[in-house]
Amino acid sequence: MFQSKRRNLHWGNLNMVELELDKLILHFEQTNRAERKSPKTIIWYTEKIAGFAKFLSDTGRRSVLADFDISTVREFIIHCAML
Repeated sequence: MFQSKRRNLHWGNLNMVELELDKLILHFEQTNRAERKSPKTIIWYTEKIAGFAKFLSDTGRRSVLADFDISTVREFIIHCAML
């Protein structure tokens, strides 16, 4: 019997080692739209996460999920507080 490939993988089935932040941002934005959040909320969330991606790039880090840790997030929070 013919089985088609699933396009939307379950979160637990994704390869987290090389999952890039830009794909996560897109997925999160689409999820927020599907949940009918307000356009302003969606834009705000997307901009904040994109700011984290820019921080990673500006500091020479890869924007891959497996590379994130609590220390990186704390550095980003401090960076934002200094702006």
